This record gives sequence, structure tokens and C-alpha cells, in this order.
Amino acid sequence: MERIIWKRRSTVVLAGMLAVLLFGAYHAMSHNNQSKPWTDAHQPVDRRVNELVEHMTFDDKLALLQGVGQESGVSGYVGHINANPRLKIPSINLEDGAQGIGDNVPGVTALPAPISLSASWDHSDAVLYGTLLGREASGKGVNVLLGPNVNIMRTALNGRTFESYGEDPYLNAEMGTSVIDGIQSQHVIAVVKHFVANNQETDRTSENDHIDQRTLHEIYLLPFEAAVKDGNVGAVMAAYNQVNGQYMTDNRSLLTGVLDDSWGFKGFVVSDWGATHNTFQAIQAGLDMNMPGGKNQPDYFGVPLRKAVVSGQISISTINNDVRRILRPLFDVGAFNQAPEGNLQKKVTNSSDDREAQKIEEDGTVLLKDTGGILPLENVHTIAVIGQSASENPMISGGGSAHVNASSVVTPFEGIKQRAGSSIRVLYSPGTLPIPTGPTFINSPNWFPVIPGQLFGKGIQTQYFQSTDLSGTPVETRSSDIDFSWTKKPVPQITSSGWSAKWIGRVTPPTSGTYTFGLSSSGGSRLYINGKIVLDRWNKGMTQSTCTAIATAGHPCLSNSITLRMALRHHPTRCCH
Repeated sequence: MERIIWKRRSTVVLAGMLAVLLFGAYHAMSHNNQSKPWTDAHQPVDRRVNELVEHMTFDDKLALLQGVGQESGVSGYVGHINANPRLKIPSINLEDGAQGIGDNVPGVTALPAPISLSASWDHSDAVLYGTLLGREASGKGVNVLLGPNVNIMRTALNGRTFESYGEDPYLNAEMGTSVIDGIQSQHVIAVVKHFVANNQETDRTSENDHIDQRTLHEIYLLPFEAAVKDGNVGAVMAAYNQVNGQYMTDNRSLLTGVLDDSWGFKGFVVSDWGATHNTFQAIQAGLDMNMPGGKNQPDYFGVPLRKAVVSGQISISTINNDVRRILRPLFDVGAFNQAPEGNLQKKVTNSSDDREAQKIEEDGTVLLKDTGGILPLENVHTIAVIGQSASENPMISGGGSAHVNASSVVTPFEGIKQRAGSSIRVLYSPGTLPIPTGPTFINSPNWFPVIPGQLFGKGIQTQYFQSTDLSGTPVETRSSDIDFSWTKKPVPQITSSGWSAKWIGRVTPPTSGTYTFGLSSSGGSRLYINGKIVLDRWNKGMTQSTCTAIATAGHPCLSNSITLRMALRHHPTRCCH
């Protein structure tokens, strides 16, 4: 409830005015509570939920079940459901938030990776972490934060190891629950994810995980159980993968049998972005909110759901139950009393948040061994800092939906120089460079780029196709770079939901010898040299690969230079949250 703070005055006139104002405010509030009783924060949450549902039309209810994505243009949020001013229902704005407000949102704090937080084994740090996340989310107008991620990290090669709390189920449960406490203390719903067994990125949209019941409950489900029972988490995200032959968005035994019946979960289940496969199976299994819908995305809980209810295939009581599950956590965290007021462009980070993030990082930095008592370093005259990530390409955030656009960055090299002062010489070398994010022409120890600006303007020649297999006539040919991530269609001429692209470039090697080519892509790719396929990852999904070829220096003709053709197919429905 809003508080009005009055300065003390010693006049009878002011006291009289105060009495009139308070009476007017009370009368207005009383009238509002009578017409919309669910807005009265003094009532029990379940009563408020039931009162609101009774006043909702069928259209009002369906509007809560089907959201839209960022590409729809309706809002800038990665997920969004419009407000209902008539019923005082606030807009529902969803955003990623594993280690800071993600999705390239500006003006936020880049927190340490959750895997670093778990290394602290500190509940208070975890609550502080979640509180900072929730506070900055609220400042951005976000009231549903897609995190924390409590999937068990069974392999270091999983692309999202940094985003979770490690391989131990108990530690995952303890850290995740404390983060949830912090997030929801800021009037923001936490969404624990990805339910369940989403423990690798390769083929995550189609893999089928066969898990016996004991392993499932003691390892993979345990952190989620803690999030529900101890953290009172407001929402759960249903994963892409299958568990024992059933897609998670259709998995009634887990969404209803375990979450609801066994654990007593009262919040809502939202799909991972594009994870839903079937309207009837998903709604019957226990999925409450489908994300995303709108432009180029199927509205499984939109028109198809309406038809299913009208035809009697799905009961209105099922819809009412889903609506109650969405409304309850909104009331629980106080979202009705504090509607989203911020926006994605607002700067929400500050020096206090930076200090808190630094404290958490320091607490998560663990010295395992100090052989011979070499630390702390004393009488040091020269320090060598080696590695590209120390200066040229600092790794300040993980990738994908968890990526955070840091407001400011101090590289390790810069930080060490500042700490060392003028009396110590600090040297830097890039060392051995990693596989690049685009095709690169390598001759150790130097790298030679395949993207020659003098041949194709700012980048190599690119052709875009309406098909996913490079068939048909290119709809657009232009010069463009190759090292980037697609979040939407690259050119307006693309009208289909799936498409492909081809890059063509030619370079002259600086010296003769054997060269290594690196190719990193997500969605399928092929690399050609002089018309021959040397790397074929067309059906491999997210991969990094290398190969070698012999080239002769100084000869720009086709036989002695290198021609590249990289084809990348793209399916925009395969999102990562």
C-alpha cells in the first residue's frame, strides 16, 4: 500500500484539511474495493484470485495464457502479456536473468556466473544475488524473471554450465532457493528452469532422456522440489527435451503428478520459448502459459485453444485453473500493488550494485592450494598476463539468453596493472587463440582473417535464400560480416519462417604452408575450399570444428588462393531461455 508522509504542522486548518483528505481517500478506496474487491491487499490471496476470476470474461482468461515474443514488436521484452486496465491486471513482462538482466538489455549489472556463486556456499550471498537481480528487473519493468537455472551440470562440455550451480543436487537446491527468495522479495516472480533434465545443449529440442525414477528424484528433480517447497517459487519453466519418451510440455506425470500432486505447487508452468508441440496435450498435462506466440510463432494457447474449449474438447474449468495459477503468484509477490513502471532502456545499475557484485565474486573465488606459501606475491618486478580473454576478448558473461550487456568492463590485464602500480612491469601476450566464432584463416602463431575488406567492401559476399537448403534464387546479395548472432531475419526480403545463407570470399595466403580453418555455428553449416566440402556440420546443430589445407603464398589466382562458401541454415523458432 502507498504511504503518504505528512510534515507536522501546528495549525487547526491543516488538521481539518488532513481529515477531509483522509476521508476522501478512504471513501475512494472503499468504493474501489467494492467494485474491484481483489485490489484490496488485506484480503487472503486465494480469495482475491477467486474474486478476480469471477469477473473475467472468456477472452480475459485466454489473454493470460498466450504470450508474445520479442520479435512480435508488441513490446521489447522477451515475453509479454498485455495489461487488462478494466480489471487492474498489470502487464506481464518476462526477461532472462540468470546472471543479470539478459537479452542484451543496457544499463544493468553483470553479476558473477551462478557457478561462481555456488562456490561460496553462502546463503546470504545467494539472497543478495537474487535481491540485486529482482531489484534491477523491477527497475526495467520486469515482473517475471526467467531464472534461476538449477539443472544439474553432469558434464563440463555443456554450454550452460556457468549458468547453474554445479553438479551437486543439494548445493543446487540450497543456492537456487536462496536466489529465489531474493528475487521474489522485490515483487518479481522467479521462474525456476528448465524442468527437467535439460542438462545439455546439443539436440536439446528433441533429445529423449531415459532416467529411472530413483535417479530422477534424487538428482534431477531435487533442486526443483526445494524451489517449490522451500522457495515458494512463483513459476516453473517446462524444458524442450523429452523425459522417458514424453516432451516436457506434454508430460502430465511430471507437470501434474509430481509438481502439483506430490509437491503442492500452486504457481504456473510456462513453456520454454517454442517448446510446446500440441495444444490439447499441453493444456491437459499442466502447461499454463505458452511462450512465445505472435509473429512467426504458433499460438497454441490462442485460437486453437479457443476452438478446443468451444467444441467441448477442453473444459472451461481447466482454463479457470490455469488462470488461477497465473494470478496467484502475481498477488503473492505484490505485482498487483506495484505494477511495472520501468522500461528496458532505463539505467538501473549503480555503484552500490557494482560493490555487491564484487563482494559475491570475491566470496566465490576459492584458493585450492598454495604450494610452498608462494602467495601473497612479494618482491615481484614483472608479471606476465597471458591469454586473449585477459585483454582483447574478456569473458565477462556467458552466452545465449544468459548473456549480460555489462555497463562497464575492467579487463583482467587492466585490473592487474592498476593493482600492481608503477613499480611493477605488467606484460601481456594473447598466447594461443581459441577457435573463432566465424571462419578464420590460421597460420600459427599468427591468424589471417578470411574476411578481406579490400575484396568485398566491409565483409564477404552474402547470398540469402527463402529455403533452408540454399535452393532457389537468392532473394538478396550483399556484403556483410560473418561473425555475429542472429536474433531476427537478416534481411526484410526473407518472408519464410526458415531460411539459409551462403558466404563467398577469396584471400591470398601471406606465406606458404598448412593452414587451419575454424568454423563455429549453430543451426547447421558447411565449409567449402575451392569447391570441395572440407567441413560438413549441416545436421550437427551447435558445433565448433577445424580442418587443415595447404596453400601457396602470394598467388591471387584461384588455384593458389582460397575460396570459402559457408552455408548456414536458420530456424528462428529454436530459441534459448
